[in-house]
Amino acid sequence: MKFNEEYEEVLRIMAGIWGGDIVERQRDNLVLQILASVPFYAGSSNPMRVAVACINNYFLYACEGARKYFNHQPEDDCDLFSRISLLYIVPSGNQAVIDKGRILLELIMIQDHMTDSEADIRTGKYNPVVSGAWEYNRIRDELIKQAACMRTEGLDMDFPLDIVMNRGFWEGA
Repeated sequence: MKFNEEYEEVLRIMAGIWGGDIVERQRDNLVLQILASVPFYAGSSNPMRVAVACINNYFLYACEGARKYFNHQPEDDCDLFSRISLLYIVPSGNQAVIDKGRILLELIMIQDHMTDSEADIRTGKYNPVVSGAWEYNRIRDELIKQAACMRTEGLDMDFPLDIVMNRGFWEGA
């Protein structure tokens, strides 16, 4: 990843907030790396602020006490990005890079829903793939097609589509 020093600084900040063990378990998480990189690749006006905010939101989403508020709900079905919209807020910069980052996150998220299907059925957790609200193959294929058409040098180098296509959203947790 091109922005290793910046990523390490964000992780140090998060360790002070969330605890070193929690942050260390997530160090190699692809979602965290995308959240940290996009503001820099996009040329956001304050990329470190944006990266810290996005990654802090990631840890909030994953926090055991708050997770139930961020789990997918039926009202999130109408927009693929709805549930993670508070996680990924990049207010300025190259829009193509910001859009590609969003698409990569959506791709990881829908794959996570598919991966979790059986477990969600067993536990009764709502899952838009299981409910039929989202057609996994169609949505996944469309996201892959969109991402493949967008050339964003830094993101393409750090997060090749063939790697992103095979990752789950909370992988590394």
